[in-house]
Amino acid sequence: MLRRGFFAGVLRSKGFMWSASDHNVVVEWSQAGLAMNLKPGPKWLKASLPLSEWPEAAAQYKEKQYGDRRQELVFIGASMKEAEIRATLDRVLLTTKEFSLGPKTWSRWMKLVTEEVDSEKTDKRQKSGLKRKKPEDEVPQHSNHEGHGADCQHT
Repeated sequence: MLRRGFFAGVLRSKGFMWSASDHNVVVEWSQAGLAMNLKPGPKWLKASLPLSEWPEAAAQYKEKQYGDRRQELVFIGASMKEAEIRATLDRVLLTTKEFSLGPKTWSRWMKLVTEEVDSEKTDKRQKSGLKRKKPEDEVPQHSNHEGHGADCQHT
C-alpha cells in the first residue's frame, strides 16, 4: 500500500496500529494528502504496565492474549471506496500460520518503525527508522492474505 500510494478519495487518515515486527510499540499512522508518516509511539500497556495499573478504559483488553494491541484507523475523504480500503488492509494482516509463530519469530522480521540498538553502543533507546537485515537473517514474509475479513483476530 505504501508503495502504490493512497486510496482514491482519501484526504486524511490517522490512528494507530499493531505491527507484529514492532510487537511492543504502538505504530502511529498519520496521512494528509500525499504526506504519510508511520512512527513509533508509546509501548502497549501489555508491554509496559501490570494489569492492576491499566486505566479503566482499557479493561476490555485485559483478558486478551496480546492485551491492548490492535488497529484503530480513521479515513476521511469524499467518494472513498470502503470495500477497497478494507480489502487492501486485510491483505497485510498475518496469516493464521504467521500468527501462530509468535513474537520471538516476529521480532526477526523487518521493522516498520523501530530498529534494534547496535550492541556496541551504550545508548539502549530504540531509534526510529527502518531496519535493514542481511539476507541470511531474513525470515520469509507473507505474500497472500486471501480470506481475511473485518472480524480477523490475528493482526
